[in-house]
Amino acid sequence: MVAPVFEKVLEEVGDSGQYQRLLYWLYVVPINFLIPWVPLAVIFMTSTPDHWCHVPGRPNQVSLEEWKFLTIPREKDGAYSSCKQYNVTSDDVLPLLQEPPSPELMNATFGITECQRFWEYDRTDYDSTLSTQQHWVCEQASMAATWQSVGVAGNVVGTVLFNSLSDLIGRMPVLTMTVAVFAVFGLVRLYVTSFAAIMITTFLASTSFPSMLELALIIGCYRSPLDGCCPGTAWTAAPRSWRTLPPRTAGRFLSRCRRRCRQLSPHKARRPTLGPCSYSSIV
Repeated sequence: MVAPVFEKVLEEVGDSGQYQRLLYWLYVVPINFLIPWVPLAVIFMTSTPDHWCHVPGRPNQVSLEEWKFLTIPREKDGAYSSCKQYNVTSDDVLPLLQEPPSPELMNATFGITECQRFWEYDRTDYDSTLSTQQHWVCEQASMAATWQSVGVAGNVVGTVLFNSLSDLIGRMPVLTMTVAVFAVFGLVRLYVTSFAAIMITTFLASTSFPSMLELALIIGCYRSPLDGCCPGTAWTAAPRSWRTLPPRTAGRFLSRCRRRCRQLSPHKARRPTLGPCSYSSIV
């Protein structure tokens, strides 16, 4: 078999030289440290905090709780409704501040309707998320799941595309390509606002993730003296705004990609070529 022959030759010529150590510590380890951000970022980006209908006109001296009491009906469990409001305006509410009526009287007098404008959000945990920015709540709540499904579809397409491409041109070039794809489209999707553009950029960014993970581990297993055992470690300090999370991830990926090209390129000439089992056939 070809593989055992290659392993024997590699053992003779040396499999733990300077190139392998640079590859492992400067590229494989950092990539695997950052990779968990890719699947876990969507949890923070699409989180939906408590929300309620926005009824404009609240004076500064009126607390949020007082305003909600006169504008937002309660559900059966006593919590304020997330998607309904009393059919009122500020002109209807301001005269009621001195002697607030009961919820039953408010309902009988004004009735209940769907949110007439946008929503307000509880900012205890997040300043903003993708769901709050796009108002993917109430009737649009399924859009967050759709966004994640589009990302999974990109994973499927990218697995077939990049893994097949790695067999043709080598795993290292494709790994570098997938890192660049995620860095570019992971940043571009932060600045688009239309629904179609958000979905397209998310799909393209997601095509890179499965191959980026698999190729980094494969390269580490074949080319590292440490057997490529580099566990991915997720960072637990989540930012408050969804816009600051992807730049940290994509920016570090891009920086790591550029650094790898500078650090490893001088060692290209030292790669062994062993006929059908050339270096490119492994990485």
